Amino acid sequence: WYMAVTVIFFAMVISEDTEARLDMLRRGLIVGALIASGAGIAGYFNLIPGGRDLLTLYDRARGTYKDPNVYAAFLVLPALFTLQSVVSDRFGKAFRNAIAFGIISLAILLAFSRAAWGMLIITSAAMLVLMVLTSRSPSQRSRIIVIALVTMVLAAMLVAVLLSFD
Repeated sequence: WYMAVTVIFFAMVISEDTEARLDMLRRGLIVGALIASGAGIAGYFNLIPGGRDLLTLYDRARGTYKDPNVYAAFLVLPALFTLQSVVSDRFGKAFRNAIAFGIISLAILLAFSRAAWGMLIITSAAMLVLMVLTSRSPSQRSRIIVIALVTMVLAAMLVAVLLSFD
């Protein structure tokens, strides 16, 4: 019953003024993900007194969720939304979303959910490939490719730095 009522509710919400309401839902999901990510990161690094016990499980970030795997899987879709904005929007909005993408990605990394890592990598690659294939101009295609390559290099450098710590 819960799922049936939820589907009917969302169908009624987006039946009128669909684009604006979907954008509102998307922004709300990103804000919720940033709050959950901030909680998970703060708990993992013990930035809040007593937060490590409350916001981590088995030395893995779990934020406001019961399980790190569910937490990390929740963060993948908002991460994709922010990545899409990074490669397609103007500089100011893209920069804000790049910061949000970094925070959400760090939270996914600290949850140590291999499935979420794989989901983020595979879905990001698929989304970027589809964005390149459906872009309208060559300049937009080249921008997507350059930003994707820079992001991959930065991610590889981050992983190398993180693997150097004990």
